[in-house]
Amino acid sequence: MGDYAEYMILGYALMGAVLGGMVARLVWRWRALRRELARIEQIEAEERGENAP
Repeated sequence: MGDYAEYMILGYALMGAVLGGMVARLVWRWRALRRELARIEQIEAEERGENAP
């Protein structure tokens, strides 16, 4: 291996961790937005006098 192979491996591992964290954050936020949308729809249905599903 070259003199800098360890740094290259560390760099790829760090970027993988950063990208994995970004994907996890996007998934977490997507789920939170879906829950919020369902809550808003339920409130709107209650205001119209309909039974919420």
